[in-house]
Amino acid sequence: MSNYESFQDKMNYYFKNIGNKQLALVGDAVLRLCVLDEWFSTESDTDVATNEHLKNVAKEWGLKEYIKENPSQEDKEAKTTLASTVEGIIGAVWVDSDRDFGAVQRVIKKLVY
Repeated sequence: MSNYESFQDKMNYYFKNIGNKQLALVGDAVLRLCVLDEWFSTESDTDVATNEHLKNVAKEWGLKEYIKENPSQEDKEAKTTLASTVEGIIGAVWVDSDRDFGAVQRVIKKLVY
């Protein structure tokens, strides 16, 4: 089993199309919508959408091994790169699931809470 398949197993979401790119902006917007939707009904913490929290999520999930680093970063962990990776995954789920809000919410709860 590849690392990619293992990650999908952990996330409990399986992509139909693995070729989606540049999805961090979409993922950021969807994440904020899902977090605010959760907050509206439960007044839960909204800090889960911060770059600092998302960086920690990326570390916990071992996402660094999936990132193709810019050589100029010299193996440094860039907070925004790690956070954008999580947002990109969320954006990819949004697009891949045909904008299924429930599917995205389940993935976000698994990833960031």
